[in-house]
Amino acid sequence: MANTCSICGNKIKALEPTFRTSDGKIDQQCALKAGIKGGAGIDYCHFHTVQDIRDIIESGSPITDIKAELKKEKEQQKAKANQEKAEQKKRAKHVKAKQKEITNEARSKQKKMLNEAKVKQKETTEKKLAIIQDQFKAAGVSNLFGTKKEVVALPGILADNEVVKYATSGTVNGNTVLMLCTDMRVLFIDKGLMYGIRFTEIPLDMVNSVNYQKGLILGSISIVNGAVITQINSVTKETAPIMADAIKKARNEFIKPQQTVTQATPQKSTADELREFKSLMDDGILTQEEFTLKKKQLLGL
Repeated sequence: MANTCSICGNKIKALEPTFRTSDGKIDQQCALKAGIKGGAGIDYCHFHTVQDIRDIIESGSPITDIKAELKKEKEQQKAKANQEKAEQKKRAKHVKAKQKEITNEARSKQKKMLNEAKVKQKETTEKKLAIIQDQFKAAGVSNLFGTKKEVVALPGILADNEVVKYATSGTVNGNTVLMLCTDMRVLFIDKGLMYGIRFTEIPLDMVNSVNYQKGLILGSISIVNGAVITQINSVTKETAPIMADAIKKARNEFIKPQQTVTQATPQKSTADELREFKSLMDDGILTQEEFTLKKKQLLGL
């Protein structure tokens, strides 16, 4: 690129002072026409374009105090930068506030949904517990000593279509349990403060036998399940026989539908089968050859 002034086009001599703008350079003569000189003039040109300097020259009003003008423009640039920074900060703050608003709204909505789900779950549980208590009443359940918390936990244990046949309290391995007989199984439920709910079950079709014993005050029940014997102690002597009978009755009712008696279908005689095939041939469903083949097969020819 030729070493010429971007305003007048004159060649800039080797030792002649040059003022560089952001997009070109001007010689000293053009700079003086715009009132630009000295170190402040050099700095001034750095922040301006060739067209800016040309406009000053053409206006006929050169800069009278380049230092003051430079200081003024720097202050304006600084103020502009501060304003842009403030606006950027304001926008960022607005975005952050909007995001927080959206987040809070989403959390509020989620919390509302959770609360509604909890209320619905509570209503469902209370409704199911009321049904279970009605079944207790219908079954004549009278002794549930020490098993209130186990009874409350029943809606989360029993199936929706499961029906209570009888219930009582007792002890298994020294722990107080709620013993429950339904139309599907026998359950032993124990709910503790530390370990939560523990329960075991014996499907009715796995019950081999049920026995009970009565003492002066308490009784016991023994359930045989294969090679396993479950002993329930501290059962009141009044409820022990009722529970044993309830298990036996529930077991028989559970197994009965599964023991469907398959009635043997009367065997057709060879003559009856020949008549059927003859009828099919007469109706045109079988050909003479097909009927003859079936006849030979039936007669063993």
